[in-house]
Amino acid sequence: MEKEFSISIKWIVIVLSTSLVACESKPPPPQESVMAQYGCLPELEANDQTDKRLVDSGILKLFLRENPEYHVSTLKDISDHPDIFRWCLHSQQEQKFQQKFKEEFFRPMVSADTNQDGYLDFIVVLVSNAKFSVVVFNGLENEQHSKPYWLIQNDPEIIFGVEVNESEFIMPMYCTGCDSNPVFHWEGDDYDLYGHIKDESVCLAEHTQAYIKPDPSSDIVWSAERDQMVVITDIGPRNNNEYRWYQISLQDELEAIGYVQSNGFQDEPGSCPL
Repeated sequence: MEKEFSISIKWIVIVLSTSLVACESKPPPPQESVMAQYGCLPELEANDQTDKRLVDSGILKLFLRENPEYHVSTLKDISDHPDIFRWCLHSQQEQKFQQKFKEEFFRPMVSADTNQDGYLDFIVVLVSNAKFSVVVFNGLENEQHSKPYWLIQNDPEIIFGVEVNESEFIMPMYCTGCDSNPVFHWEGDDYDLYGHIKDESVCLAEHTQAYIKPDPSSDIVWSAERDQMVVITDIGPRNNNEYRWYQISLQDELEAIGYVQSNGFQDEPGSCPL
């Protein structure tokens, strides 16, 4: 009896040892990405790489060689980002969002004539150390491109892609299906956040002063008595590389009255009478 019991114990030990060895030799199960976990995007493949078509332009290749800390944004950059929990939980209500995201929102690089000079420009979302940037390379003659214009540099918030609308405004996509994304517009020498275009009607804040020249030391020729709509007649230079000067006229009047700074525009909805 004791011998039979001893043999049974021996076999149990052997079976347990074999099972442990088998378990140790198996690779661990793949860890599901946060995106897949919350149903935002399908599971990424292990060899997910940036689409090589996005880096075909010579200027971008040169830039990435000279700035190796940056790379064109990928889905993996988004799925690995710490903020993706918040975004996924917010977005998982939308049906069929996975495919919609890939088709409509994930645009790490687009081409458009954003400065309206007849040459295609490249707008690119770059990533470095989980921080997002947006740069523009303006197209020049002979298929050359300009230095990079940094619209956003090293922002810790996720930027899903970029859009260019019909008016050539560039919109970095911080959120989807919302109206709070910033817009940039070419103003003749650089891209300005919330820049304006000629002949656009804008709301001017009460007491904003108009100068005869785009210079705060020049004569004041007019002051707004209330919040009111004015028309952009020309785009001037930047003042100390911060505020942009705009020449304006009153609505329904052709003659320009002077220059105002962009910090005089009222951005509160409903401020100006219709």
